[in-house]
Amino acid sequence: MRTSQLVGGDLSRMSVRQLETVIRTLGPKASRSLEAARAMVAELMEIEAEWRLGHRHANQGFAPVSPVAGIGEGRGETTGAIDHMAEAATRYRYESELAQVAHSLVGGLTEHQAAAVLMCTRMVARAMAPRDERRELTSQQLVHPSRQVWALQRLGFAPGGGCRFLSAGVMRKAATQARGRMLDNVIHRIHREYTTPCALVTG
Repeated sequence: MRTSQLVGGDLSRMSVRQLETVIRTLGPKASRSLEAARAMVAELMEIEAEWRLGHRHANQGFAPVSPVAGIGEGRGETTGAIDHMAEAATRYRYESELAQVAHSLVGGLTEHQAAAVLMCTRMVARAMAPRDERRELTSQQLVHPSRQVWALQRLGFAPGGGCRFLSAGVMRKAATQARGRMLDNVIHRIHREYTTPCALVTG
């Protein structure tokens, strides 16, 4: 898609790279750039939530079996040569470039803000809904004590670690603060002086 088409296109249908092109083309102060940055942050938070809910539990970097298992058993099928390159590719297949960008943005937040913004993603709203119901939970439903603890644990936050939200309003306020902080981060990284042609997402 041409740059001119991107600038006037539907932001909700653009990839993160395309959104970055819009921001870079129009400049950091354009209202359209801010809209693109908001769309970018929203998409990256969905990626982060998806990774935490599923791929985080794949135990990347850990061997699939005990290193001492099978000692003294000879060389059977499970003790033969291992294709380490194939295993490495499998372990890190989920750590995509966009996931790394999302991790970086969340890393710049307080734990309270990170928990709030991830709890407010559509990914979590769908994941926490009953399996027999195709719907998304509201923020009010998500902050119910039992559901909130379960959601936070699945996202990797320890229960009682300062991430509990007393109301949906408190959670939404913290999420708004988090998004504002990430927006500033995104704009700064894309427009900082002497940057490469693609500062936020390379390649």
